[in-house]
Amino acid sequence: MSSRQIATSGAGRPERSETGAWIAVSALAMCFAALASAMAVRQGASAEWLHFELPRVLYGATALMLVSAATMEIAHRRVAKVWLLATAALGVASLCCIYIAWRELSAQGLLLATSGSASFFYVFTAGCCVCIAGGLLAVLSASMKAARLGGLAIYWHFVVALWIFIFLLLEWRI
Repeated sequence: MSSRQIATSGAGRPERSETGAWIAVSALAMCFAALASAMAVRQGASAEWLHFELPRVLYGATALMLVSAATMEIAHRRVAKVWLLATAALGVASLCCIYIAWRELSAQGLLLATSGSASFFYVFTAGCCVCIAGGLLAVLSASMKAARLGGLAIYWHFVVALWIFIFLLLEWRI
C-alpha cells in the first residue's frame, strides 16, 4: 500500500489534516509574501537602509531545519515516534540558533527600532519562530498518539521552505 493510499480517507479524498494544512500554508505564504514585498518597497524608498552581516549561527539554523525536513519525511513514511522526536529536537535547536542571532545583533546595537532593515530582520525571524513553535506543538502532540502525519508533514516542510526563503531573502537584501 502506498503512502498516498494511507493518507486518504474515504473515496480518494485527502485526510482533513492535509486540507487544513494546505489552507494554513496558503495563508502564511501570502502573509510572508506581503512582508517581503513591503521590505522591497521600503528598501527602495529609503536612503538610510542599513546593510549588516547576518550572524553565522543562522547558517546553523538553516542546516538544522534542512535535516529536520528529512527526519519529518522519515517519520511520515515510517510513522515512527523516534523520528518525530528528532524533528522536534532539531526544531528546538533551530529556535535556539535564532535566539542566539538576536542576542548577537542586539549586542551590536541592532535592535528592532534601529533601522528598517533591522526591523524587517526581527519581524521575519520572529514570524518564522512562531511558525516553528506551532509546528513543534503539533509534532509533540502527534508523538503522543498514533496519528496520521500527512497534514503535519505538509506543514513542517512548508516551515522549512519558509525558513530557507527568509534566510536567503535576508542574506541577499540586508
